[in-house]
Amino acid sequence: MSLYEGAKTRVRVGLELSEEFEVKVSVHQRSVLSPLVFAILFDVVTESVRSGLISEMLYADELVLTSETMEGLREKFWKWKEAFESKGLKVNLGKTKMVVSGAEGEVAISKVDPSDICWK
Repeated sequence: MSLYEGAKTRVRVGLELSEEFEVKVSVHQRSVLSPLVFAILFDVVTESVRSGLISEMLYADELVLTSETMEGLREKFWKWKEAFESKGLKVNLGKTKMVVSGAEGEVAISKVDPSDICWK
């Protein structure tokens, strides 16, 4: 079964929406449009959770979250995870990584950290 099988969409022109129509052709992975479509999609998906550079850094489909505390990182993680899942994406926990830096002392290492997403 194709990811796009049975997909329907509408086109907004000004304040009006067109009639719904079936999507018969998808943007292929190596298409010149793929990066643009992905950037637009990612912009819409992350609009409600972005707080700015340094706190979150996005590059292609990679996400880096930073925080002064482990609790702050956990809060950001769950906020981003919820935003992704509400749009049909999921955090790929198998590909996540974490880097801890700072002053000397004991640091708790979290096993959950968003750094990659993939389709459900």
